[in-house]
Amino acid sequence: MSKINTQFLKALAGMFNQGDLAGVAEQFIFPLPFYSNDRLFVFKTPETYVEALDLYRGGVSAGALAKIVPRVVAEGMPVRHYSNVWVEWDHLDTAGHLFLTSQVHYIFHRHSDADFPKVELIEYKVGEFPDVLDRLPGMATVQKTDGRVC
Repeated sequence: MSKINTQFLKALAGMFNQGDLAGVAEQFIFPLPFYSNDRLFVFKTPETYVEALDLYRGGVSAGALAKIVPRVVAEGMPVRHYSNVWVEWDHLDTAGHLFLTSQVHYIFHRHSDADFPKVELIEYKVGEFPDVLDRLPGMATVQKTDGRVC
């Protein structure tokens, strides 16, 4: 496993857990494609992504979320500064009990002079991102991955 990717994900988790959602958003490339189930969302700006993260923090298990912890499950070989990373995010409540694990596939892009990569694509594999995306302004029209607009 890449030490850089693990450190990067731990840094993301730390920012998220501390409520630094703008800091989290700075680690992503926009527009940001985001797949959840059979739907594609595109975050056009960091501000919209921050809104989604804020709703997510409050919406997961009725506000029981105390922190998230990443585990890198697998990584693809980097090709032209891009790498595929599969992560399990454990969601812990205030007592430290695990109540949800989501599996997410990321595409990271890393410039050779950067300390950490940036996230270019997110795809939820298990543990759908909650319905917060439907509540965001400008996110009501989404495209199904088969090309239909709903």
